[in-house]
Amino acid sequence: MNKTKSVKQSFDLAGDVAVITGGAGLLGEKHAEAIAEFGGIPILLDIDEKSGTEKASRISNEYQVDCEFTLCDITDESQISSVRDSLL
Repeated sequence: MNKTKSVKQSFDLAGDVAVITGGAGLLGEKHAEAIAEFGGIPILLDIDEKSGTEKASRISNEYQVDCEFTLCDITDESQISSVRDSLL
């Protein structure tokens, strides 16, 4: 019997939350897809509300996970604190 874990088992993120800054951009989207593929919950932060909302919706539907978008300017400390508090 092979005791080696599969890649999916080794990187299982089921139920884990990952906050992704720049979530409406190409790299943020790809990071969110990777997290969702392994069962994680991606939270996209960005200043582009339209794109971020569309990407979160698509990822939720495609990967059957909760993916959310939150409008946030990461250069504004008060917005980051607010997002942190709402997530916790």
